[in-house]
Amino acid sequence: MISLFDQENGELLALLDANTITAWRTGATTAMAVDRMARPGPLAVAMLGSGSEARSHARAIAATRPGPSPP
Repeated sequence: MISLFDQENGELLALLDANTITAWRTGATTAMAVDRMARPGPLAVAMLGSGSEARSHARAIAATRPGPSPP
């Protein structure tokens, strides 16, 4: 869990699921790196792994770049 507190008065504002936030954050970081390092245009990507981390990476990359055109 990640605790979010008000900086003014220290009041607890929210308890957040750390696994979900980590998956979103690492997926977004990967998508940004792929977008910066790969050539412009459609992109084919191989993914090793599974679970929430792999899904978040795939979704973030797909949202950043178009995929290859079907044959």
